[in-house]
Amino acid sequence: SPTLLYFHGNAGNMGHRMQNVWGIYHHLHCNVLMVEYRGYGLSAGVPTERGLVTDARAAIDYLHTRHDLDHSQLILFGRSLGGAVVVDVAADTVYGQKLMCAIVENTFSSIPEMAVELVHPTVKYIPNLLFKNKYHSMSKIGKCSVPFLFISGLADNLVPPRMMRALYTKCGSEIKRLLEFPGGSHNDTWIVDGYYQAIGGFLAELQQQPLLKAPEKSNVWVELEHKIIDV
Repeated sequence: SPTLLYFHGNAGNMGHRMQNVWGIYHHLHCNVLMVEYRGYGLSAGVPTERGLVTDARAAIDYLHTRHDLDHSQLILFGRSLGGAVVVDVAADTVYGQKLMCAIVENTFSSIPEMAVELVHPTVKYIPNLLFKNKYHSMSKIGKCSVPFLFISGLADNLVPPRMMRALYTKCGSEIKRLLEFPGGSHNDTWIVDGYYQAIGGFLAELQQQPLLKAPEKSNVWVELEHKIIDV
């Protein structure tokens, strides 16, 4: 069965995502490992961009020590901040090759561009070097070759959906999909009808790719109701 590495957003900790993770486990029938970043929840340390992406790589290294898992079926999932972490790992020439696919949900193009949205348009004139954490996903996404799924809640009032469309458009993968859910908000797109079925449809599509090994077990659905923008 596939194994999904789950990276949550900025607010709260992984305990606040249990309902979503239960849904992933229940509907997609995959193993799930939730990763708590340094400085979040009960994890020690101070959260930084470099630290979070290092934690993500450490989690992948750990999974590769497990002999009870199929290492060819590793999925990275990230929402909001977690999506920026996923993009960084997927763009890595070494770690990107370890993935079956990557899924990002309601994530931003970069911290400087989010600052313009949240603070004031004049923020765009502040030099990038003054931002402690940048998460420049737009400059990394073109380097990604792993199959990529973008999930965008069109009712997201924090991260503009256009950022998700921009990331999708610039993504370098030959296999990429954009799912747009009209009623999906920033944190709660997962409660929209058809959410898990749509992810399942993408994973089922990947199993039909000749270069990808089919899972030992599969119990997923193909969702046709929601808008799927293809390459």
